[in-house]
Amino acid sequence: MTTYNSAAVSDSVIAHQKGITLQQGRALRDNPLAIAEGASGAPRIQPKALDLFQAQMSLSTTNADATIAETGRLDIVLQLNNTAGSSHTVTMRLSDDGGSTWSSSANIFTAAASDRVSALVICDLIGGQYTAIGDVGSSSPYGSLTLPSGTVNAIRLATSNSSLTGQARVFCFGTST
Repeated sequence: MTTYNSAAVSDSVIAHQKGITLQQGRALRDNPLAIAEGASGAPRIQPKALDLFQAQMSLSTTNADATIAETGRLDIVLQLNNTAGSSHTVTMRLSDDGGSTWSSSANIFTAAASDRVSALVICDLIGGQYTAIGDVGSSSPYGSLTLPSGTVNAIRLATSNSSLTGQARVFCFGTST
């Protein structure tokens, strides 16, 4: 991890028409990296400064596809309307070639028979596991994803019935390795 050095670039050591020392030059080079890495003593990046949002998708029985950043984890926030008197599923497929080919479909969420359904689905794109939190009906809230051989860079969501519609917001976290 890069070392953070605030003393080398403080107001007291950087003066008008004064040359930059080797120590100051290294601090100017290394401090932004140290901040991004979360080095000891470095200022922390505030969550609102991070752009983790990747896509908003409209869900129906038609596939909703989105290109995403190469990442290690996806959080999918689902807001659904189930107008049927029975439960229906949301499926997900993953791609490592921008959506030219897709992995096997995984039933990641079952919407219970109710008017409004909310859920958070957390997907580990390194280990291939997911967890669904919310009104998951009678299904298990845990499962496995079929991961493509390369790094995931696209997602496809769909519902099992036209009576289940809504929105999904996709957020990326972590690295792909």
